Amino acid sequence: MIDKGSMSICPLMLIRVAGLPLTWLDQLSDRWPDEIGHADSRKSALMNAFDDALEALPVSPLRLEIYNARKVFFQRGKVPGPGLRSQLAGQPDVPALLQLLQMLEAAEQEQVARNFEQGYETAMQREWHTLQKAASETSLLRALLFASHDLLDRLPAFASKHPRDFD
Repeated sequence: MIDKGSMSICPLMLIRVAGLPLTWLDQLSDRWPDEIGHADSRKSALMNAFDDALEALPVSPLRLEIYNARKVFFQRGKVPGPGLRSQLAGQPDVPALLQLLQMLEAAEQEQVARNFEQGYETAMQREWHTLQKAASETSLLRALLFASHDLLDRLPAFASKHPRDFD
């Protein structure tokens, strides 16, 4: 059974299925920074910053920490945590370390944006599936029988479409 709160969302979705374009919603995706699409160049730049920092430092515990962080980043793509960044911030006299620190912060922001984008896509798929289940409810079908035959005719196609195909 569909509760009254979900019925306020259903008309908007049915209007979209009816063919009225809602392109103003597509403009919201334009706010993502362009750097998200350039992950490979960002990764190679970060690897170069790791290499420059390793060349600039003498053998020390900090150099070993940077080496281990570089290895983990290269093998697993995992950005080092705040512990390494705090150690790098304590060494302001080495420009290569400052560059590495800036690159690490940018990589962390990119990772957060990528995680958000993946979570958003998963949530959208789940919500589309929920709307499709609601579109199959007999109470909605009965209401559309008297309200709009055009929407009623389009509802089975909406309910059978795979959620990935809604873009």
